[in-house]
Parts: sequence; C-alpha cells; structure tokens
Amino acid sequence: MTLASFIVSPAPGEVPRRWELEGFSEKPWVEIGFGNGEFLVHLAREHPERLVVGIEMSLTSVLKAARRAQREDLANVRLLHGDARFLVRESFADEAVDRIYMNFPCPWPKQRHARRRVTASGFASGLAAVLSLGGEFSLCTDEGWYAEEVRHILSRHPALEVLSFVVNPPHAVTTKYERKWLASGKDIFTVTFRKVSPWTERRLVKGAMEMHVEVPFREDLKARLPRLVGQGGGEEGTRWFFFEGFWGDDGVALVPVLANDEGFEQRFLLRIVPRPSTLLIKVDPVGSPYRTPAVAATLRAAARILAGPDAETALHGADGGAGPDQEEHA
Repeated sequence: MTLASFIVSPAPGEVPRRWELEGFSEKPWVEIGFGNGEFLVHLAREHPERLVVGIEMSLTSVLKAARRAQREDLANVRLLHGDARFLVRESFADEAVDRIYMNFPCPWPKQRHARRRVTASGFASGLAAVLSLGGEFSLCTDEGWYAEEVRHILSRHPALEVLSFVVNPPHAVTTKYERKWLASGKDIFTVTFRKVSPWTERRLVKGAMEMHVEVPFREDLKARLPRLVGQGGGEEGTRWFFFEGFWGDDGVALVPVLANDEGFEQRFLLRIVPRPSTLLIKVDPVGSPYRTPAVAATLRAAARILAGPDAETALHGADGGAGPDQEEHA
C-alpha cells in the first residue's frame, strides 16, 4: 500500500463516512491522539477483521504512523489529521464504532485551556453518538485528578456509564508515554465507559456537496480584492477571517482564509475567478477543507465584500453556496 492510502483526506465525499464499505466484518475501533502509532498498530495487527482508525492533531505523527503501518503492511489502518472534538462526531455515523481509546492525552491543567479537555462541553455527546450500544470509551492517563474529573463528568451523560476505574492495569502493549511514567514511578489510571442508551448529535459537515458561489461582477478584480484583506466576521456560531491574497498568471486570485466552527479551525484558500460578467468564488482544491457552515460563510462573505449589493440576488436561496462545481478550466 502507498503511504497516502492510509491517510483519509477531507476531500468532498459522503459524510459521515460509510466505513463499512471498506470491507471489514466488524465495526471500527478508534484511537484518539495516537502519537507515534505503537498502540494503534498493535490493535490493527491483533484485529485484522476490524478497521482501526487513528485521529491525531500532529501531521508529523500522522506520517510516522502511516510509515509504521506501511512497513507492517496493515491494510486495516486509516488515519485522520485534525481535532478529535470535531472529527469523532463528523466522521462516523451514529453507532458506527465499537471502541474508542485515548492514551495519555494532555490534561490541559490550566483553567484557560479547560475547553480542550475530554470533559469539555460536547465531547461526551460526540462519543455517545458514534459508539455502538454497549460500545466502550477508555481513557488512560498518569494524572489522577484528570482521571477523576473524566469519571465524574462523563458519568453524568445520560447515555454513558462507568464500566471500570483501574490503577496500574496490565497492558499488552505500552506506549512511549506509559513507559516514561512507569519508569519514573508514577501511577497509571484507566477509566472506561460503556454506552447504555441510544444517542444522536447534530452534524456540521454538509456531505458531498461542492461549494462555490457565482455573482454578477463587471469591475476590476485587482482593484476590489484589497477590500477583503483583514476582513473578518461571523454568523450563527461561525467565524472567518481573510488574509492578503496573491495572483496567478491567469488573473485568478488566491485568498488565504481562517474559518472557525464552534472552535474547530480550518485554513484554506479561496480561488476567485473573474469572468466576462460574473465572479466565481470557490474553495481551492489544494488543502481541501471539510465542508462546514464556516466554509460556506466565507464564500458568502467574500461575494458580498467584492460584489456588493449585486451579490444579494445570487446568494439568496443558494443554501450557502452549495452546488455542482462549475469551474473546469479556470
């Protein structure tokens, strides 16, 4: 298998993904924050009947784990790069996962970082939605206070119950961090939850749609484009910001964007294509973001800033700029 075959791209496709079409007989297992991939690869090696999906913020770790899986020729490994608070909920359908593991996550001890913890609002509901009935979520940490907080907060979720709370449990394979903490004499805490009742969550990603807007435009794009630089705003829980763009030899502008959906940030490029009487604004395929409400909002905002009042008629009823891709050659 090629290295790229292990890494799942956010390119437009069916969301949540239909992992069962990968051809494995059992529902996937998921590891959040897999680091260098030791535990992930162990699971995949021991359970070839299952797809093992890893989610990791570090691109370096994603590439290391992909190389490890490639060396062992593990066809049942898939890797997602990004924030698990978003990707767990958006990448899996309700009751699509049998187990979720989280080994030695950063406990984010400072209060200003509390929203990044497993105990932050919304994360438990995402877990509860995607776990199968009877499915399990297990968190392993060297911080006793964090294990207690996780046990206390997640056990209050109506679809989850504490299955076990174990100090220094035996593990078939230890991670780099576990070996480090054990060598220093620290205790290891593992808290496991079971899903006991159905649960569902609203998803943000808009499925397989291509996203673009095309609005009336008869002005000089080079004269209008500076109006985008430094502009920011938001609507209905989304935020966006435009950075200084650059030009291609074909007169097409590329504008970097930062978009935020309820704390999930994405950076990507808008491709802005002048036509004889219109302006086409679309997501550039390089960096292909997940198709979220914030991404759609950036398209509408760019159209309004560049085209002004003329954009409103074209945008009205366009469902966030969703539609078939019309730019084949620009």
